[in-house]
Amino acid sequence: MTDIEAQLGRVPDPKRLDGFPTLSCFMGADHDATIFQRFDRLSARNLLYLQSNLNELQARLDDLDQLDAEAGVQDAGARLSAKAYSDLKAKARWYQEDRERGSSVLQQEVTGTMVQNREDEIGAGAFGRVELHRQIREAMRDYREALIQAREVMNFAVPSNRALETLQRYFWTPRDKSILIGCDANMLSERHDLVTLVQSNDDRLSRILRKMFGRCFRDRRRNPQPDLGIYYFSEARIQLASYLISIVFSGILLLGAMACLSILQDRGWQLRLGLVAIFTSLFALVIGLLTNAKRSEIFTSSAAYAAVLVVFVSVNLGSSIPPGTVIAGG
Repeated sequence: MTDIEAQLGRVPDPKRLDGFPTLSCFMGADHDATIFQRFDRLSARNLLYLQSNLNELQARLDDLDQLDAEAGVQDAGARLSAKAYSDLKAKARWYQEDRERGSSVLQQEVTGTMVQNREDEIGAGAFGRVELHRQIREAMRDYREALIQAREVMNFAVPSNRALETLQRYFWTPRDKSILIGCDANMLSERHDLVTLVQSNDDRLSRILRKMFGRCFRDRRRNPQPDLGIYYFSEARIQLASYLISIVFSGILLLGAMACLSILQDRGWQLRLGLVAIFTSLFALVIGLLTNAKRSEIFTSSAAYAAVLVVFVSVNLGSSIPPGTVIAGG
């Protein structure tokens, strides 16, 4: 590292201390810099713990179902509670109210060993089952919410190389070192664990213009970190250039193909149809490389392009076919 490179650092902000205040300000000024950790490992651990808790509750419920199945052979009340949840809740509510009225132990554990009579035993069993259902309901809600949130986070876009390199350049500088310290100093070290809040639908041509010719579109009125080579460019100019280049390519591929076919109109029809195939393949290649078109969209646009050229060729096709020539499939 040269002496000049060692002096490169962030431009001090007189209104904010270097750290979270300046980093959040930098992210707020550039939405592409809103890059955060996804914490895949912690998310997986949390889901495993929640899943384990549900497995435990399910095992307890299976044990209670087995006890009910054995008792239900001679107990009509157990069979009724198995069919009517309202009956089970009524027994549990009666037991809870009776304990609150007549017992000085408000927080006793319901195991069936402390009950004094048959009614208490039935009520204690019903209360335990209702309480277990409450725990299952809460655990299931937490587990499914965590699953949905994990799926949504997994669908977040991955930061582009340009955006990540820009943030890393601001995050750590030779002069000022890391903008955050402690555990947060390595927040950008694992690329696979990073997400961005920006859902970009840019085509490939726009991304190429940003990466290769971004300086040509820079906004000279906004240059927050000149020492770090960080600059802003106009999105409107990028889009305008992308549209113009697309129009030029479209015109060249369409008018150029027609010009070539017109020049070769005195040649054989096989040569002209071969040119149609070549230009159609070239058109599909350009669409696939410079846009985000799906395969079905590429096929549809290529078919329309080929149809235009075929119609153009067929105008003078008859004059180019020698008399007596039979075209296969005609």
